[in-house]
Amino acid sequence: MSLLRQFLHRHGQILILAIVLISGFATNLNFISTGARGSDDNLLFYISGLNVFHEKEVLALNNRAVKHFKQKGKTRPHAMKRLILHRDYLNEYTLPGIIHYGVSRVFKPLFDPIPSLYPMYLAQSITIGFVASFAFALSLLIGIFYFIRNSVFSWALGVTIILYGIAFYLPLKDNSFAHLVLQNSFWDMAKNTIEMLLHPSTQFSPLSFPPRSNFALLMIGVFALRWNNAYFLSYLLVILLSFIHLSSSGMLLALLFGMDVVLRPEIFRTPKIAIALLVGMTSFVLRESMFDSLIGTNALYFLIGGTIALCAVVFAVLKTSSLHNALLGDTSLYAVTQKWLLARGTVGADLILLILVWLAIAILTYGVISQLNTELFEPWFKAYNFWGRLAGRLLMVIAPAMLFGICLLTLGKLMAREGAFKHHSIIVVPGLLTFMLGILVWQSANTISADTMPRIASDFFKAEKRISKGPMPKLKAMGFSEAVLYYAISKTVDGRGRPLDRLLR
Repeated sequence: MSLLRQFLHRHGQILILAIVLISGFATNLNFISTGARGSDDNLLFYISGLNVFHEKEVLALNNRAVKHFKQKGKTRPHAMKRLILHRDYLNEYTLPGIIHYGVSRVFKPLFDPIPSLYPMYLAQSITIGFVASFAFALSLLIGIFYFIRNSVFSWALGVTIILYGIAFYLPLKDNSFAHLVLQNSFWDMAKNTIEMLLHPSTQFSPLSFPPRSNFALLMIGVFALRWNNAYFLSYLLVILLSFIHLSSSGMLLALLFGMDVVLRPEIFRTPKIAIALLVGMTSFVLRESMFDSLIGTNALYFLIGGTIALCAVVFAVLKTSSLHNALLGDTSLYAVTQKWLLARGTVGADLILLILVWLAIAILTYGVISQLNTELFEPWFKAYNFWGRLAGRLLMVIAPAMLFGICLLTLGKLMAREGAFKHHSIIVVPGLLTFMLGILVWQSANTISADTMPRIASDFFKAEKRISKGPMPKLKAMGFSEAVLYYAISKTVDGRGRPLDRLLR
């Protein structure tokens, strides 16, 4: 026993991080095996990479598609809006797109001699691209925890990842749209929220393959750095995350800024932290192009202007002693609230604020939707695609960090007590996690199928068959025709003929 204790004392953190690596990949492969298809969304992740290196051509082809379906006049407004939205957010997933593009260039020489096998080439590029993107995110997360070098933090990460691995197998309904506030009753809202938290679907689990999942996984790293007082590094990580999922990074940046204004405004007196925040905000404002299509230019300018104005107010208060004393003095409501929150500890205070902010956003979006006349198309589109999803998507982005925080608090309290757990924790925690890992790997081996790439390639061969039939006079929202269009765009940009010409005649 003493030898085991010595081994775990020296190498316990590496063992836990190895458990995180194996359980993360086992669950990720489950999601890819059961959820990856040759869909329009997955093609858009690939096109995001093409957009980085062939931006003018990709934009020209998308503009051509928009013009074609407008002129034909047979495409319904929802499909047209989605077509324009997809064109406008091609810079949303820059880093995953680059990874997909890099993977595809490895396979390209193998398939160039046989152009008819392009569906298989694309299926391999997308599938391996998903694995490589997840590998990047998980490796970066593990690197952050290795940098932190805190055994309780590593244990909490291990428990969090194992719990998300278990969540994959829970027999609950998948929710792909996060329409938590678009429900018929409060009970339906609560039921959907609980189901999404206990069983996040392919779209929302941090161990799944879409870019949003990679983003949510690294949210754990953002808060782990903050809870180790590395605020500058956490803001730098958010800037990196903006290249994984741009729109989510904007929400996260505003959220972190608001939390720091409430709990620790003094950190913005540190020049490098203030500069990192401003760089992140500027980068988001300059690169974001999706919200204009979703909520309109006026609403977008209002959100951006409000954020900038809030930043200006905060910096003015921090720099002006009279304002500082009046608004932030020891007897002000702000100071009393801040003192109460900080008494809960750094982790506890952040968790409380995360919950309160999410509840406020859920109530706000419900109120906005109730004022929209959803009998009309434009208000319905905004409610369905933005306001109705905002609370749900924000929740699923912050949920992994919240679960990690709860695990961290629980383990910290157990370690603070004298008793058997504290004395034997160095053996008990790795032992339990290793046992759970064994169950997950065994279950994963029975879940993963060998037909993932053939299934995706089959979808693309169906797209080839549809292209061979000639022109496509209209586009259907969220259907096969969207996948056919983006398959044709991908193939055209990759230099495998001019399939888009056949569709848009």
